[in-house]
Amino acid sequence: MNAERNILVPVDYSEVSKEMTQFADEWAQRTQAKLHILHASPIPNVEYYPGRLERTSDRDDARELIQLSEFVKDLELKSPHDVMHLHGTPYLKILDAVESVQADLVIMAAHSHTLMGRIFLGSNTDYVVHHSHVPMYVYRKPGPKASKKLVVPIDLSESNKEVLRRADETARREELELQILHVIQTVDYSYFGGEVHWAAGVEITADQAKQAVEDFVMPLNLQSTWQLVIKFGNSTYHPIIEHCEEVQPSLVMMAAHDHSVLGRLFLGSNTDYVLHHTQCPIYVHKQNSVMEA
Repeated sequence: MNAERNILVPVDYSEVSKEMTQFADEWAQRTQAKLHILHASPIPNVEYYPGRLERTSDRDDARELIQLSEFVKDLELKSPHDVMHLHGTPYLKILDAVESVQADLVIMAAHSHTLMGRIFLGSNTDYVVHHSHVPMYVYRKPGPKASKKLVVPIDLSESNKEVLRRADETARREELELQILHVIQTVDYSYFGGEVHWAAGVEITADQAKQAVEDFVMPLNLQSTWQLVIKFGNSTYHPIIEHCEEVQPSLVMMAAHDHSVLGRLFLGSNTDYVLHHTQCPIYVHKQNSVMEA
């Protein structure tokens, strides 16, 4: 059974939202999923005066729903879909909708504005990508030179096995070449058994890393065409970003950690950094998401 039965698509009425919704429609057609298109409006402003309240903006749910319906109608979507409008803090309403529609995937747009090299996700997207417990597709419009490649940066942790399985499925469905990217840091502790080992660090050669990654990947029996790419760097995320700039993939798939503190779902420093500093679309896989039955 398809793991993406219900896809939540929060929209405003911008051109980016139109492009994103049309993209979501194409995705849903290929995965046989249903789209739930949501617009969340902030609670109307209320100003306080001594002894009285004055509403400074009207709340008209019927009008909002008509506007959303007209927005969607003009897009001529082909996949099954419905529309919903909620009043409240947008990112909280999006999280509420994830639960109410039992979403298996959320597709949201990143902003295209840049400042000192940073690609803004926008406050709503950034909040949802960190607090939702289902996979997130952060939509960015593909550039004219986007390649038919799907890049999956991995370490040797167990969480990356499910990411690779999902990437394999996506690569076959979207007819993409899968690139499995592994970065070797100057001192790497991941080759000593387990995800982290506090033994004295040693330098790892490219051949040793290649063999370790192949030993990790081969038991998964991936069915798509795939290539292993080994990079070196003092950090993990800089080589990932440089590789993405070089090959301009159609999609990057990365894992989020499933540990939470005070309700926050940690993405991990590498995933979080890449999310904010690359212009590629990124699929963030959450290990505790609803999986295939």
